[in-house]
Order: sequence, then C-alpha cells, then structure tokens
Amino acid sequence: MPRTSKKYFPEDFKNKLWNNFLKNIKNLKAGKDLDKYLNKYLSPDEKILLEKRLGIFNLLDSGFGCRRISREIDVTPKTVCFVRKGFKNPKKKTAEKSKSEKYPSLLGDFALKKNSKFPTSYSGKGRWRV
Repeated sequence: MPRTSKKYFPEDFKNKLWNNFLKNIKNLKAGKDLDKYLNKYLSPDEKILLEKRLGIFNLLDSGFGCRRISREIDVTPKTVCFVRKGFKNPKKKTAEKSKSEKYPSLLGDFALKKNSKFPTSYSGKGRWRV
C-alpha cells in the first residue's frame, strides 16, 4: 500500500468526518450493508489491513503473545508490538520544526549576514576577490 502524506486536518474538521462516518455505520442493518459501505470507502488492500489490525486487537485481548499473533495473522512481530504499545499509550505529535531549524546552514552565522562577502584572505586565482 502506498504511503500517504503527513498533512493533518484541523481538529474540528477531523471530528466532523469521524462523526459522519460513525453515524453512517450505526445506521447499517446487516453485515452485507457494512461490507458495501466499506467497499465504497476502502480499497481491497486497505480492507485487508483493517481486518488484520482488528484481528491483532482481538487476539491481544484474548491473551496471545506477539510472535504467535504474527504467525497467525501473517504480520511482523514488530507490527503486533506496535499495535499493543502504540495504541495503549499513543505519543503526542509535536509540531514540525521549520526546515531552517532542522538543517542549520553550513555557513553558520556568516550566511545570515546581508551583503556579507567572503574573507579577503582567500585569493585563489582571483575568483573570490572582493
């Protein structure tokens, strides 16, 4: 399955989406209706991932270990442990640092000065003379 972008929706819009989704699921009467509804919104690969995730939760609640679940569901043990640890105690997302904070300039403070020139002590073939 392809990876998606990390762009997040505003909280109020996200809540509106989830409330609408859950309201529609509550109105469904039978399993066939749920299958049709999920087919409308999920690709076959996404449905398989959702089924595996639900299976992991179910088997974890039944008391099975990570390795046994990984063999039964055909996922890596790391995935099972992520689900077990990650959803019980999710980490808070921090705001992304700006690109300039992540990757400081190689020239340091020198690059920040306006109208700065290279040091005059360098005189290789006249290219850098000021």
